[in-house]
Amino acid sequence: MQFEPALEIVGALKRRFGEPMTVTDICRELPLSYQPVYEYVRRLERAGALALRKVGRRVLCEPAATVAGSLWLAQWSARELREAEAPALRELAGVLEGRRGKPAFPPTAIVVLDPLDGPGLHVRSTVAGSLPMTTVHVLSASRLVEWLRGADGSWAIARRAIPLVGHQPLWALALAAREEALGRAPEPSLAKRRSIFGD
Repeated sequence: MQFEPALEIVGALKRRFGEPMTVTDICRELPLSYQPVYEYVRRLERAGALALRKVGRRVLCEPAATVAGSLWLAQWSARELREAEAPALRELAGVLEGRRGKPAFPPTAIVVLDPLDGPGLHVRSTVAGSLPMTTVHVLSASRLVEWLRGADGSWAIARRAIPLVGHQPLWALALAAREEALGRAPEPSLAKRRSIFGD
């Protein structure tokens, strides 16, 4: 399985987080035809990264509430951050990674940005910290999930959110909360704070 097309599929699913997509829906978002997308979706399912369920003749796909699912979403988020066009965001990422001295947050933190969050840079974090020219809102993990879900429960913020620190733990929380909201049980190890993705 080639990494880039598989990651593009995960990116399409992230942009519609909380709303399962059919293979045809994914094809509309990507420059790939049905058969390759279907094959990648099946391979990602076998790897534990996607959950598939059949509804009539349609196959619905979504990131799986597994460690593999959170890891693939984390990989996509890291790519989004690397490719961010806003110079302020790239500078902020450099500060957070410690490229200019000591990192601003411990590696166990989750720090996430909503690019549409009003004027200036606002980040949500699970631990206190300070960043130049940035407002930091400290939230518990459960409040962070509520923020990602949004007041209407549509997960619109999660769809556009860019994790800056704690990519995989953020997606592990979001996936577990999505499953809980749907009355499904996530994989037991998903809620643990162990990260196999190096931020």
